[in-house]
Amino acid sequence: MPMSQVAAGRRVAALLAVAALTLHPYTALAQEQDPAPDLGPTLDPSAPLDPMPDLGLDWPDMEQKGDDLIPDAPTAAVADATTERSYTVSLTGLDAAETGDLKTQFQTLSTLEQKKGDPANAAQIDRRAREDADLLAELLRAHGYYDALVYTRLEAGERAGALRVVLEAEPGPLYHFATVSLPGIDAAGADEAALRKAFGVAENDPVDASAVTAGEAELRAELGRRGYAFADVGTLDVAVDHETRTASLTLPVTPNGARRFGRIVVVGKPLFGARHIQQIARFEPGESFTAAMLEDLRRALIATGLVSSVDVHPVAAADPKTVDVAVALQPAPMRTIAGEAGYGTGEGVRLELSWQHRNLLPPEGA
Repeated sequence: MPMSQVAAGRRVAALLAVAALTLHPYTALAQEQDPAPDLGPTLDPSAPLDPMPDLGLDWPDMEQKGDDLIPDAPTAAVADATTERSYTVSLTGLDAAETGDLKTQFQTLSTLEQKKGDPANAAQIDRRAREDADLLAELLRAHGYYDALVYTRLEAGERAGALRVVLEAEPGPLYHFATVSLPGIDAAGADEAALRKAFGVAENDPVDASAVTAGEAELRAELGRRGYAFADVGTLDVAVDHETRTASLTLPVTPNGARRFGRIVVVGKPLFGARHIQQIARFEPGESFTAAMLEDLRRALIATGLVSSVDVHPVAAADPKTVDVAVALQPAPMRTIAGEAGYGTGEGVRLELSWQHRNLLPPEGA
Protein backbone atom coordinates (compact mmCIF):
# COMPACT_ATOMS: atom_id res chain seq x y z
CA MET A 1 0.00 0.00 0.00
CA PRO A 2 1.44 3.34 -0.86
CA MET A 3 2.72 5.40 2.05
CA SER A 4 0.47 8.35 1.17
CA GLN A 5 -2.67 6.31 1.68
CA VAL A 6 -1.40 5.02 5.02
CA ALA A 7 -0.77 8.60 6.21
CA ALA A 8 -4.18 9.72 5.08
CA GLY A 9 -5.83 6.86 6.92
CA ARG A 10 -4.02 7.75 10.11
CA ARG A 11 -5.18 11.39 9.94
CA VAL A 12 -8.79 10.30 9.51
CA ALA A 13 -8.55 7.97 12.50
CA ALA A 14 -7.06 10.74 14.65
CA LEU A 15 -9.85 13.16 13.72
CA LEU A 16 -12.48 10.55 14.54
CA ALA A 17 -10.88 9.96 17.96
CA VAL A 18 -10.89 13.70 18.77
CA ALA A 19 -14.51 13.95 17.70
CA ALA A 20 -15.42 11.04 19.93
CA LEU A 21 -13.69 12.65 22.96
CA THR A 22 -15.40 16.02 22.31
CA LEU A 23 -18.95 14.69 21.91
CA HIS A 24 -18.86 12.17 24.70
CA PRO A 25 -19.16 14.53 27.74
CA TYR A 26 -22.20 16.35 26.30
CA THR A 27 -23.86 13.08 25.56
CA ALA A 28 -23.28 11.94 29.11
CA LEU A 29 -24.56 15.25 30.58
CA ALA A 30 -27.68 15.03 28.52
CA GLN A 31 -28.29 11.56 29.81
CA GLU A 32 -27.90 12.69 33.46
CA GLN A 33 -30.49 15.69 33.26
CA ASP A 34 -34.13 15.21 34.34
CA PRO A 35 -36.64 14.76 31.60
CA ALA A 36 -38.75 17.86 30.56
CA PRO A 37 -42.09 18.19 32.42
CA ASP A 38 -45.33 17.29 30.76
CA LEU A 39 -47.11 20.53 29.73
CA GLY A 40 -50.39 18.84 29.18
CA PRO A 41 -52.61 19.17 26.16
CA THR A 42 -51.98 21.94 23.68
CA LEU A 43 -54.15 25.11 24.21
CA ASP A 44 -56.68 26.10 21.61
CA PRO A 45 -56.35 29.86 20.81
CA SER A 46 -60.06 30.12 20.05
CA ALA A 47 -61.16 28.69 23.44
CA PRO A 48 -62.86 31.22 25.92
CA LEU A 49 -60.94 32.40 29.02
CA ASP A 50 -61.78 31.09 32.45
CA PRO A 51 -63.57 33.65 34.74
CA MET A 52 -61.19 35.77 36.93
CA PRO A 53 -62.43 36.38 40.49
CA ASP A 54 -62.63 39.90 42.14
CA LEU A 55 -62.23 41.80 38.87
CA GLY A 56 -64.77 43.98 37.06
CA LEU A 57 -67.75 46.11 38.11
CA ASP A 58 -71.44 45.42 38.12
CA TRP A 59 -73.38 47.03 35.34
CA PRO A 60 -75.18 50.15 36.64
CA ASP A 61 -78.92 50.15 37.09
CA MET A 62 -80.08 52.62 34.44
CA GLU A 63 -83.47 53.02 36.14
CA GLN A 64 -81.96 54.16 39.47
CA LYS A 65 -82.52 57.90 40.18
CA GLY A 66 -79.57 60.28 40.52
CA ASP A 67 -80.55 61.36 44.04
CA ASP A 68 -80.31 57.73 45.20
CA LEU A 69 -76.64 57.62 44.20
CA ILE A 70 -75.64 60.42 46.69
CA PRO A 71 -75.28 59.25 50.30
CA ASP A 72 -77.25 61.10 52.96
CA ALA A 73 -75.39 63.97 54.70
CA PRO A 74 -74.83 63.82 58.46
CA THR A 75 -77.97 65.74 59.40
CA ALA A 76 -77.06 65.77 63.09
CA ALA A 77 -73.89 67.80 62.48
CA VAL A 78 -75.70 70.26 60.21
CA ALA A 79 -78.49 70.73 62.71
CA ASP A 80 -75.96 71.31 65.49
CA ALA A 81 -74.16 73.99 63.46
CA THR A 82 -77.38 75.90 62.74
CA THR A 83 -78.78 75.71 66.27
CA GLU A 84 -79.03 79.12 67.91
CA ARG A 85 -77.30 79.37 71.27
CA SER A 86 -76.76 81.88 74.03
CA TYR A 87 -73.22 82.68 75.13
CA THR A 88 -71.03 84.43 77.66
CA VAL A 89 -67.80 86.36 77.02
CA SER A 90 -64.56 85.92 78.95
CA LEU A 91 -61.31 87.91 78.63
CA THR A 92 -58.11 86.26 79.81
CA GLY A 93 -54.49 87.34 79.92
CA LEU A 94 -55.13 90.97 80.90
CA ASP A 95 -53.68 92.52 84.05
CA ALA A 96 -56.46 94.52 85.71
CA ALA A 97 -53.96 96.98 87.20
CA GLU A 98 -52.54 97.83 83.77
CA THR A 99 -55.55 97.46 81.47
CA GLY A 100 -58.54 98.38 83.63
CA ASP A 101 -59.72 101.17 81.31
CA LEU A 102 -59.17 98.92 78.31
CA LYS A 103 -61.75 96.40 79.53
CA THR A 104 -64.32 99.17 79.89
CA GLN A 105 -63.61 100.40 76.37
CA PHE A 106 -63.84 96.86 75.02
CA GLN A 107 -67.22 96.20 76.63
CA THR A 108 -68.54 99.45 75.14
CA LEU A 109 -67.42 98.63 71.59
CA SER A 110 -67.63 94.81 71.59
CA THR A 111 -69.91 93.16 69.03
CA LEU A 112 -70.25 90.13 71.30
CA GLU A 113 -71.37 92.31 74.21
CA GLN A 114 -73.76 94.42 72.15
CA LYS A 115 -75.48 91.35 70.67
CA LYS A 116 -75.25 89.10 73.72
CA GLY A 117 -79.03 89.08 74.10
CA ASP A 118 -79.51 87.89 70.52
CA PRO A 119 -79.00 84.10 70.23
CA ALA A 120 -76.89 83.04 67.26
CA ASN A 121 -75.51 79.86 65.72
CA ALA A 122 -71.92 78.75 66.14
CA ALA A 123 -70.75 80.33 62.87
CA GLN A 124 -72.24 83.72 63.77
CA ILE A 125 -70.75 83.62 67.27
CA ASP A 126 -67.35 82.69 65.85
CA ARG A 127 -67.52 85.62 63.41
CA ARG A 128 -68.35 88.01 66.25
CA ALA A 129 -65.47 86.59 68.27
CA ARG A 130 -63.01 87.22 65.45
CA GLU A 131 -64.23 90.81 65.07
CA ASP A 132 -63.78 91.36 68.79
CA ALA A 133 -60.32 89.80 68.68
CA ASP A 134 -59.29 92.44 66.13
CA LEU A 135 -60.91 95.12 68.31
CA LEU A 136 -59.10 93.95 71.44
CA ALA A 137 -55.74 93.83 69.64
CA GLU A 138 -56.32 97.38 68.35
CA LEU A 139 -57.20 98.61 71.84
CA LEU A 140 -54.08 96.99 73.27
CA ARG A 141 -51.93 98.75 70.67
CA ALA A 142 -53.67 102.04 71.50
CA HIS A 143 -52.62 101.52 75.12
CA GLY A 144 -49.00 100.91 74.16
CA TYR A 145 -48.93 97.12 73.68
CA TYR A 146 -47.78 97.11 70.06
CA ASP A 147 -46.83 93.40 70.04
CA ALA A 148 -50.22 92.22 71.32
CA LEU A 149 -51.78 88.99 70.06
CA VAL A 150 -55.36 87.81 70.68
CA TYR A 151 -56.70 84.27 70.20
CA THR A 152 -60.31 83.07 70.24
CA ARG A 153 -61.94 79.79 71.14
CA LEU A 154 -65.44 78.48 71.86
CA GLU A 155 -66.12 76.27 74.85
CA ALA A 156 -69.18 74.62 76.32
CA GLY A 157 -70.95 76.99 78.69
CA GLU A 158 -72.21 76.28 82.18
CA ARG A 159 -75.80 75.96 80.99
CA ALA A 160 -76.88 73.23 78.62
CA GLY A 161 -76.56 74.30 75.00
CA ALA A 162 -74.80 77.56 75.88
CA LEU A 163 -71.32 78.57 74.71
CA ARG A 164 -68.46 80.38 76.40
CA VAL A 165 -66.49 82.67 74.10
CA VAL A 166 -62.91 83.10 75.31
CA LEU A 167 -60.67 85.91 74.07
CA GLU A 168 -57.15 85.09 75.23
CA ALA A 169 -54.78 88.06 75.03
CA GLU A 170 -50.99 88.13 75.05
CA PRO A 171 -50.27 91.87 75.51
CA GLY A 172 -46.50 91.62 75.28
CA PRO A 173 -44.20 94.43 76.49
CA LEU A 174 -45.48 97.96 77.13
CA TYR A 175 -43.89 100.60 74.90
CA HIS A 176 -42.76 103.95 76.39
CA PHE A 177 -41.95 107.36 74.95
CA ALA A 178 -38.22 107.87 74.46
CA THR A 179 -38.69 111.53 73.47
CA VAL A 180 -41.55 114.07 73.63
CA SER A 181 -40.99 117.22 71.58
CA LEU A 182 -43.21 120.33 71.33
CA PRO A 183 -41.22 122.49 68.90
CA GLY A 184 -42.15 126.17 68.99
CA ILE A 185 -43.73 126.15 72.44
CA ASP A 186 -40.80 128.09 73.87
CA ALA A 187 -42.22 131.18 72.11
CA ALA A 188 -44.83 131.29 74.88
CA GLY A 189 -42.12 132.52 77.23
CA ALA A 190 -43.25 132.41 80.85
CA ASP A 191 -46.29 130.31 79.89
CA GLU A 192 -44.19 127.47 78.46
CA ALA A 193 -44.04 125.45 81.67
CA ALA A 194 -47.79 125.74 82.21
CA LEU A 195 -48.49 124.68 78.63
CA ARG A 196 -46.21 121.65 78.91
CA LYS A 197 -47.92 120.68 82.14
CA ALA A 198 -51.30 120.98 80.44
CA PHE A 199 -50.16 118.60 77.70
CA GLY A 200 -49.21 116.13 80.40
CA VAL A 201 -47.26 113.61 78.28
CA ALA A 202 -43.56 113.26 79.06
CA GLU A 203 -40.60 110.98 78.39
CA ASN A 204 -40.85 107.43 79.78
CA ASP A 205 -44.66 107.63 79.85
CA PRO A 206 -46.54 104.70 78.25
CA VAL A 207 -47.42 105.17 74.58
CA ASP A 208 -51.11 105.60 75.35
CA ALA A 209 -53.16 107.06 72.49
CA SER A 210 -56.00 108.24 74.74
CA ALA A 211 -53.56 110.09 77.01
CA VAL A 212 -51.98 111.80 74.00
CA THR A 213 -55.37 112.80 72.56
CA ALA A 214 -56.54 114.16 75.90
CA GLY A 215 -53.24 116.00 76.33
CA GLU A 216 -53.53 117.67 72.94
CA ALA A 217 -57.08 118.84 73.70
CA GLU A 218 -55.99 120.22 77.08
CA LEU A 219 -53.04 122.01 75.49
CA ARG A 220 -55.38 123.78 73.03
CA ALA A 221 -57.70 124.75 75.88
CA GLU A 222 -54.83 126.11 77.97
CA LEU A 223 -53.60 128.19 75.04
CA GLY A 224 -57.10 129.69 74.79
CA ARG A 225 -57.26 130.34 78.53
CA ARG A 226 -53.92 132.18 78.46
CA GLY A 227 -54.88 134.59 75.70
CA TYR A 228 -53.38 132.88 72.63
CA ALA A 229 -56.33 133.60 70.34
CA PHE A 230 -54.53 132.56 67.16
CA ALA A 231 -52.38 129.73 68.49
CA ASP A 232 -51.75 126.93 66.03
CA VAL A 233 -51.21 123.32 67.11
CA GLY A 234 -49.71 121.31 64.27
CA THR A 235 -50.08 117.69 63.20
CA LEU A 236 -49.21 115.09 65.79
CA ASP A 237 -46.53 112.58 64.76
CA VAL A 238 -45.71 109.42 66.73
CA ALA A 239 -42.91 107.18 65.40
CA VAL A 240 -42.74 103.68 66.93
CA ASP A 241 -39.47 101.73 67.09
CA HIS A 242 -40.24 98.02 67.50
CA GLU A 243 -36.61 97.07 68.09
CA THR A 244 -36.20 99.30 71.14
CA ARG A 245 -39.92 99.11 72.03
CA THR A 246 -40.09 102.88 72.34
CA ALA A 247 -41.74 105.78 70.51
CA SER A 248 -40.95 109.40 69.69
CA LEU A 249 -43.66 112.08 69.81
CA THR A 250 -43.56 115.40 67.97
CA LEU A 251 -46.30 118.05 68.19
CA PRO A 252 -45.48 121.52 66.75
CA VAL A 253 -46.97 124.47 68.67
CA THR A 254 -47.07 128.09 67.43
CA PRO A 255 -48.51 130.37 70.15
CA ASN A 256 -48.64 133.53 67.97
CA GLY A 257 -48.66 135.82 71.00
CA ALA A 258 -51.12 136.48 73.82
CA ARG A 259 -53.88 139.00 73.02
CA ARG A 260 -56.40 141.25 74.76
CA PHE A 261 -60.04 141.80 73.83
CA GLY A 262 -60.73 144.54 71.29
CA ARG A 263 -64.11 145.55 69.92
CA ILE A 264 -67.16 143.50 68.86
CA VAL A 265 -67.89 143.37 65.12
CA VAL A 266 -71.37 142.33 63.87
CA VAL A 267 -71.27 140.25 60.68
CA GLY A 268 -74.21 140.22 58.24
CA LYS A 269 -77.64 141.76 58.87
CA PRO A 270 -77.51 143.07 62.44
CA LEU A 271 -80.23 141.73 64.73
CA PHE A 272 -78.53 143.38 67.68
CA GLY A 273 -76.17 146.30 67.56
CA ALA A 274 -72.53 145.86 68.54
CA ARG A 275 -73.04 148.11 71.56
CA HIS A 276 -75.93 145.97 72.83
CA ILE A 277 -73.95 142.76 72.31
CA GLN A 278 -71.13 144.34 74.31
CA GLN A 279 -73.62 144.91 77.15
CA ILE A 280 -74.55 141.21 77.08
CA ALA A 281 -70.92 140.08 77.00
CA ARG A 282 -69.14 139.53 80.30
CA PHE A 283 -65.79 140.84 79.11
CA GLU A 284 -64.54 144.35 78.47
CA PRO A 285 -62.14 145.69 75.85
CA GLY A 286 -58.59 145.57 77.16
CA GLU A 287 -59.09 142.46 79.29
CA SER A 288 -56.97 139.37 78.62
CA PHE A 289 -58.50 137.22 75.92
CA THR A 290 -59.92 133.85 76.95
CA ALA A 291 -61.68 131.45 74.60
CA ALA A 292 -64.16 130.56 77.36
CA MET A 293 -65.62 134.07 77.19
CA LEU A 294 -66.53 133.57 73.53
CA GLU A 295 -68.55 130.47 74.40
CA ASP A 296 -70.16 132.36 77.29
CA LEU A 297 -71.29 135.13 74.91
CA ARG A 298 -72.68 132.61 72.42
CA ARG A 299 -74.82 130.97 75.11
CA ALA A 300 -76.06 134.33 76.37
CA LEU A 301 -77.21 135.37 72.90
CA ILE A 302 -79.08 132.10 72.36
CA ALA A 303 -80.75 132.52 75.75
CA THR A 304 -82.52 135.66 74.51
CA GLY A 305 -84.77 133.43 72.40
CA LEU A 306 -84.49 135.83 69.48
CA VAL A 307 -81.84 133.96 67.51
CA SER A 308 -81.74 130.44 66.09
CA SER A 309 -77.97 130.25 65.62
CA VAL A 310 -74.94 132.23 66.71
CA ASP A 311 -71.37 132.24 65.41
CA VAL A 312 -68.75 133.89 67.61
CA HIS A 313 -65.06 133.77 66.69
CA PRO A 314 -61.91 135.90 67.05
CA VAL A 315 -60.63 138.02 64.16
CA ALA A 316 -57.45 140.01 63.75
CA ALA A 317 -57.59 143.63 64.88
CA ALA A 318 -55.67 146.67 63.73
CA ASP A 319 -53.69 146.52 66.96
CA PRO A 320 -51.51 143.35 66.88
CA LYS A 321 -51.86 143.05 70.66
CA THR A 322 -55.67 142.87 70.59
CA VAL A 323 -58.28 140.62 69.01
CA ASP A 324 -61.73 141.65 67.80
CA VAL A 325 -64.78 139.41 68.25
CA ALA A 326 -66.94 138.73 65.17
CA VAL A 327 -70.60 137.89 65.87
CA ALA A 328 -73.03 136.54 63.24
CA LEU A 329 -76.69 136.06 64.24
CA GLN A 330 -79.47 134.12 62.53
CA PRO A 331 -82.92 135.34 63.71
CA ALA A 332 -85.42 132.83 65.05
CA PRO A 333 -88.86 132.39 63.37
CA MET A 334 -91.18 135.34 64.13
CA ARG A 335 -94.09 133.18 65.29
CA THR A 336 -94.10 130.06 67.42
CA ILE A 337 -97.06 127.89 68.38
CA ALA A 338 -96.66 125.24 71.07
CA GLY A 339 -99.11 122.77 72.57
CA GLU A 340 -99.11 120.42 75.53
CA ALA A 341 -101.53 117.72 76.68
CA GLY A 342 -101.61 115.66 79.85
CA TYR A 343 -103.74 113.84 82.39
CA GLY A 344 -103.57 113.91 86.19
CA THR A 345 -105.65 111.98 88.72
CA GLY A 346 -106.41 115.19 90.60
CA GLU A 347 -107.00 117.53 87.67
CA GLY A 348 -108.12 115.23 84.88
CA VAL A 349 -107.36 115.99 81.25
CA ARG A 350 -105.16 119.06 80.72
CA LEU A 351 -104.57 120.92 77.45
CA GLU A 352 -102.29 123.93 77.01
CA LEU A 353 -101.66 126.05 73.92
CA SER A 354 -99.21 128.93 73.60
CA TRP A 355 -98.48 131.42 70.84
CA GLN A 356 -95.52 133.77 70.55
CA HIS A 357 -94.73 136.62 68.17
CA ARG A 358 -91.08 137.50 68.61
CA ASN A 359 -91.17 140.82 66.77
CA LEU A 360 -94.48 142.10 68.09
CA LEU A 361 -92.42 144.37 70.34
CA PRO A 362 -88.98 145.69 69.40
CA PRO A 363 -86.22 143.30 70.57
CA GLU A 364 -84.14 144.23 73.56
CA GLY A 365 -81.53 146.80 72.63
CA ALA A 366 -83.10 147.73 69.28
